[in-house]
Amino acid sequence: VRPPRRPRQIRRRPAPSMSFAPSAPWSRLSLCVLMLAFKAGCAAPETSFHHAMAQLTPFARSPTEFKLQVGFAKASEDSERPLYSDGDIRLMLRAVHVMQRLLDFGLYSRSPGDRHFIGTASCMAKLRRPALEVAHGILHGAYVQQWRKDIRMPHTQECKRRNMLASMVGTELEELVFMATGLHATGPFTACLHAETLFLRAQKTEAQFTNATHAARLDGYKPYASPYMMFCDEIEETVGGDMALGGNWKRRGPSHFEVLEALAEELGDPQAVAWARSARDLTRAFFLSTDVHARELYLEVSPRDQHQVHSSVKFGPGVEPAIVHRLQLLTNVTGGEAAVAPPYVAAGGGPAVLQGIQIKRASCRALHQGKLSFHDFLASHVDMRTALQRACPAAVVKTDHATGKPLPAAVPVHAVAVGTMRRKLEAESNSARHVDAVINSNWRETFKA
Repeated sequence: VRPPRRPRQIRRRPAPSMSFAPSAPWSRLSLCVLMLAFKAGCAAPETSFHHAMAQLTPFARSPTEFKLQVGFAKASEDSERPLYSDGDIRLMLRAVHVMQRLLDFGLYSRSPGDRHFIGTASCMAKLRRPALEVAHGILHGAYVQQWRKDIRMPHTQECKRRNMLASMVGTELEELVFMATGLHATGPFTACLHAETLFLRAQKTEAQFTNATHAARLDGYKPYASPYMMFCDEIEETVGGDMALGGNWKRRGPSHFEVLEALAEELGDPQAVAWARSARDLTRAFFLSTDVHARELYLEVSPRDQHQVHSSVKFGPGVEPAIVHRLQLLTNVTGGEAAVAPPYVAAGGGPAVLQGIQIKRASCRALHQGKLSFHDFLASHVDMRTALQRACPAAVVKTDHATGKPLPAAVPVHAVAVGTMRRKLEAESNSARHVDAVINSNWRETFKA
């Protein structure tokens, strides 16, 4: 009997290493070939378009995102100390809620208008600005946009609007919003961004002011100056994403971004400089900026003719045809379905605010063109401030703020939607006439001044 045969041992060669570490004997090219062989594909090199898209929306744009951002913001990168106190949080959140109550309109992108205001405030919070300034960023459109119809407060009733807003957010924030709007809410106006840059430079050399008059004028410019708000307002519009879907990225010329970047450098924050450069890259990657007619549409405080904006899109020569097709599709559908989306509401600024903005733009233009010295520009600002204060005196409201508290303890009844008030009253009374009488009496007593 033969003994059982021993199983044959097969010597196997060690499998080649598939490590992606630099020491592995596989080049990047061979890896791509291998991946393609298994139909896995290889990532295409990043184009300017995809690089630009990656820079979109760096800010919070919803109330939830914003609340979490400011609620847990740190005083510095190396500190665990909160940036904002409990009182600061209450002020900023009240501003968010009031803004949502007052303003109800859509952007050209068909996004709710509050996205831009929250994004602007988020930008300011990322730059670690004080809570009062951040709250101003949230409410910076309160006096240049129409309010909800059920509030029954036309934009022409400027002083009554001041009283109502002050009763909800306190007189300190309201005064900042009103005065800064009339003096600085110039929108995407290159010359005024240049003026803010000069102001920041002058602040750094203030000790060299030997002329007492010049020093006094500079001090008079400071209380309502808002270079951070102006920068964030502009930068959020550019990188927030709405302008892409609105088809109006090309509204800014090449020189605009040079001024914007100079302003960012004067702010002294590397993050602001990076955002300014992103805004420039986004515009250059998508649209032509030489269309003078398209840019003229934006010399108003708010754009008016949305049909011209949507129909005048001109893409840059380097954008791939497939990308052009997709962006045109997004833009045309966005612009063509206005009937089923929130409309862009025309500007609703009061007469004193709008007059102040136009005067400020004229003085900015003269300064930018060298027809006005910086000190004369500051002098004209003093006259503008006096005229604005006389046109509509500061709000005087009997709220908790009058007793020394910076913020009313509770939102007054007139800030509640009329529909909500009506449902509550109807639940308590069967008489429709009684309900109407109560609502109308409420409004008359609050705003009879």
